[in-house]
Amino acid sequence: MKDGGSAFPHLAWERTNCDEIAHYTSGGASLRDYFAIHVLTGLLAGQHGIPVPKDEGVRIYDYLSIMAFNYANAMIAAREEHA
Repeated sequence: MKDGGSAFPHLAWERTNCDEIAHYTSGGASLRDYFAIHVLTGLLAGQHGIPVPKDEGVRIYDYLSIMAFNYANAMIAAREEHA
């Protein structure tokens, strides 16, 4: 599964003898995680309610987490398609 890379890559410097080489490093939250966080925030802040399956075995927080990552996956796919 593609995660879009790091949400907050940062520039790091590496010194070798007389040269300095800059490169981006990653770590922490992926772009997929970042998108899912914001989707979940929007879902929880929404004023129209969230349609939840009628299955009594479904816990709302599991359902919302899955929904947030499904949206995040779609956002990553659309980003790659239109890049």
